[in-house]
Amino acid sequence: MSFDLNDPKLFELFKQFVSMVQSGQVPTPPAAVLPVAPMVPPSSALATTPMPPISEITLFQASLLDNGPLPPKYQPRFKLTLEIWTMPEDEIKLSEWQWKRNVKLMTWKEFANSIYKLEQRGTISNEYFETLDRIRDNADRNASWFGLIGDKGDRSKEGTGKKGTNYYDKRFVYVQMHNDKVTTGFLWNDTDTMPFKQFSTTDCKGNQLRGKFTGQLRLDFCDYANGWAS
Repeated sequence: MSFDLNDPKLFELFKQFVSMVQSGQVPTPPAAVLPVAPMVPPSSALATTPMPPISEITLFQASLLDNGPLPPKYQPRFKLTLEIWTMPEDEIKLSEWQWKRNVKLMTWKEFANSIYKLEQRGTISNEYFETLDRIRDNADRNASWFGLIGDKGDRSKEGTGKKGTNYYDKRFVYVQMHNDKVTTGFLWNDTDTMPFKQFSTTDCKGNQLRGKFTGQLRLDFCDYANGWAS
């Protein structure tokens, strides 16, 4: 699903999509278009780059980390580790993803405060703030969690020279959680939306998730392997 932020008719369609997410009526994502770009090794994925287009994703994995109701100092309760592969199925190596980020999840109230401060500082555009604020306003404030996608500032000679985290316009994740478990959600990248659900408590080999990881979603858009998707 895609929409122009300035088109009220298309934004109404997006609101309907959010409503579908809240009710669990999540549509099936379209098949991905296989990429033509060369593989980017994991080390290069740490550079300041936005995520690949959703149309180029062949495998997608999101792992939920739960720090508990009393998380360590300066740590959020929940994080999503996002991993993306863009290679054709016969060239994929699970240890060599093409893009990876850890995304802090915020409650409805935390998200409202965060995007307001980011907009005031000029970290995100006014247009992006207004879009996020409208989406937040239509979300379930008791079950909704939001994560903005960005990178730490690169202070090297070739980098941005900025401190802190720099966020990309129109790139975020939204999930609904009940009893501390993700039930539905979507990844939004520029104008493309990828809905998801069916988080599992086991990894792709059927082993119980370890440590603080409590749920994992796996989507296969390229027939990588039977049973790989959650």
